[in-house]
Amino acid sequence: MADISFLQEATTLAAVDRHIEARRVKPRRYLGMSEIGSDCLRMLWLQYHTGHREKFSARMLRLFDMGHLIEKRVIKDLRAAGFEVTGTQMRFKDHKNRFKGHCDGIIEGLPESKKPHVLEVKSASGKSFKEFKEKGIAGHSLGGKYISQVMLYMAYAGLDRALFIVECKDTSARYQERIKFDKAEALKLIEKARLILEAKTPPKGISDRPDWFLCRMCYLNNPEFCRKEWVGGSPF
Repeated sequence: MADISFLQEATTLAAVDRHIEARRVKPRRYLGMSEIGSDCLRMLWLQYHTGHREKFSARMLRLFDMGHLIEKRVIKDLRAAGFEVTGTQMRFKDHKNRFKGHCDGIIEGLPESKKPHVLEVKSASGKSFKEFKEKGIAGHSLGGKYISQVMLYMAYAGLDRALFIVECKDTSARYQERIKFDKAEALKLIEKARLILEAKTPPKGISDRPDWFLCRMCYLNNPEFCRKEWVGGSPF
């Protein structure tokens, strides 16, 4: 059978995809609060000290954009229902501006509590959404990262509650959960960030085996980054 794949590469949508991929984000020179909950210290060190960012296809970048659209819709619906949402994209920073994050907003007027809450909105696939409903945030495969994220936002915003809302991208169903501030945990995360920022060489990774299932999914799991032989200080 003749190879006609070249025809797809010349289509209008292919041209659009190339444009989307050309608008890739620039390397960032800070450690993100949304990532600090990762179990792999080596990955966090490499992300900050090399500035390397994962490259995504146009399809994946559109999925990320869909998450932003869902976030805006959730906030719009909350406001329409009479809840006060302020401070959208409120920014937090520490460790000489090398540790940064931003929350989706501060929400007030909840029927569950009179206290203002940090608002965090996520989108999820049907499978991931089911996991949220069955196991809660703490039991979700990404729960550690998400809880760490809002724990820091509460610390820097001076609040002791957070409202987490997730919308299913497949069905538009929604799930909510409130999270209580844990000062000791927040301080541990801030110290974790300091150690990563100040380390001259990468710490031990989550596994020494490149074929371990979590490592197989990591874009830094290669001889150029994670599996490199590091001698002395970081060259970056």
